[in-house]
Amino acid sequence: TLEMQLGAIVHASTIGGDVSELGGGGGVSCDPPFPGLFGVFQSPAFSDYEDNAIGGNLTVAGLQTCWLGMLRNDVHGSLGAFKNTMADPDAGEIVQNTVRRDIACVANNPASQFGDSGASPNVVSGHAFGQCGFDVYQPDPNYPNGDGTGGPQPISVKAPHKSW
Repeated sequence: TLEMQLGAIVHASTIGGDVSELGGGGGVSCDPPFPGLFGVFQSPAFSDYEDNAIGGNLTVAGLQTCWLGMLRNDVHGSLGAFKNTMADPDAGEIVQNTVRRDIACVANNPASQFGDSGASPNVVSGHAFGQCGFDVYQPDPNYPNGDGTGGPQPISVKAPHKSW
């Protein structure tokens, strides 16, 4: 569990249990923070979980930052994003995850979206709630709609029935 960090970057990792990021961030700003590692690289604070195998749950809650991404993770438990506030209007890219249980995205600003990720919807075996619900459609600039501008598609889709 990470608490009160500027940010977290977890890519291409295998984690046997739960991953939780609770609170923290560099504030609702895309200015590089000072002091800290993000400031050294003149990068805004952000958190990003991409291409991971997570044996339990993945949860990010109460983060105040520039950008948050949760993309292409294989989550054997549930995925949750709760009350996160991001300054970048392209933030909140919570897509193309395979979730073996439930997904819930609640009170995030901006809401879960495709942004410029080029990702596909989350595939969920259990239930999908809130901003990541099965009935939530978001614009996707990479999804063909016939006029070349992209079209809406669901943030999450139900996984085909199969035993994991």
